[in-house]
Amino acid sequence: MTLPTSDFILSFLISVIISFLIFKFLNKKLQKYINVPFGPQVVHEGNILRLGGLSLFLTFIFLALKSTSNDNNLFLWYFVISTPVFLFGIFEDFTQSISPKIRLLGASISALLCILIYKISVTSVGINSIDLILGNKFISFIFTMICIVFIVNAFNIIDGLNGLSLLSAILCLTTIGVIAYDVNDLEIFCMSFLLISSLLGILLFNFPLGFLFIGDSGAYIIGLLVSTLVIILVERYSTLSPFLAASILIYPSYELLRTFVRRLISRKNILRPDNEHLHSIIFRYNSIRYLLKPLKVNILSSVEIIIFQTIYFIFLMNYYVNEKFIIIGIIAFITIYELIYYSAYKVVIKKELQ
Repeated sequence: MTLPTSDFILSFLISVIISFLIFKFLNKKLQKYINVPFGPQVVHEGNILRLGGLSLFLTFIFLALKSTSNDNNLFLWYFVISTPVFLFGIFEDFTQSISPKIRLLGASISALLCILIYKISVTSVGINSIDLILGNKFISFIFTMICIVFIVNAFNIIDGLNGLSLLSAILCLTTIGVIAYDVNDLEIFCMSFLLISSLLGILLFNFPLGFLFIGDSGAYIIGLLVSTLVIILVERYSTLSPFLAASILIYPSYELLRTFVRRLISRKNILRPDNEHLHSIIFRYNSIRYLLKPLKVNILSSVEIIIFQTIYFIFLMNYYVNEKFIIIGIIAFITIYELIYYSAYKVVIKKELQ
């Protein structure tokens, strides 16, 4: 395969330049117009712009305009499908007042555009009884929309530490790209790594020091595009197990599913933020264990979760052709997640009750 190395470099450089311009020239000018996030889930100090999503969105626009009419204008489609969810997310980043239901509407519109433009549909989840139901086109259509909207919100819910959502997405996309390369699919490979290039430009300002946050708009765009690429990859090749989609998206999807169940059991509002996510518990645990400033605790906590995911994805990239190993990997991930969560949670609760 001929790899468009120059395109990777260009998308990275454009993303860096736009992120720098936003950080350098819009930071002080826009701060008075942006409400500071608040709530139990917030672990950052100070008023830092949540405009990483704007940087990503502008990168798509610039690269779409740069492409010729003869090109397969990848970034034009990224721009089109991202517009609804970006607009709803950026209003939330500025005002902190857009209801979750309204933001779900934006995610649903973008999910609809993904399905229509890329002609994607989830037709199998690896369970025969459910697969029979998904044989109905309308049910498959609705299920695909639900899956995309779910992952859009999942990436937002893990966006609590410097670099966590971005690096998690990059790991997912790297895995998609490596698998695409193995099956000789240049299109999916390029879609993945061009997006990685754009995310890396923002990452320089997001991690480790957190000069620019990706905000709801950025997390939503990332979740939208990663979920779309996962569906395209798994549905395109019948030799790939449907469980592969769940395994690639295991961290954000399990975090959101677990949060939903946890709040339901405790009879809390399932849409109200809290500080009981894995990254929140690890942050509180590290704050107790180490005498460090909040920024260093933030960085340390993010790195620990990324290392955990990296080990898992290395395993997955080596055994993605084996469905049994994929399932074992999912079970192992959830088991280790719960062990980490509860061991840290017990220390946090004990200390906070003193």
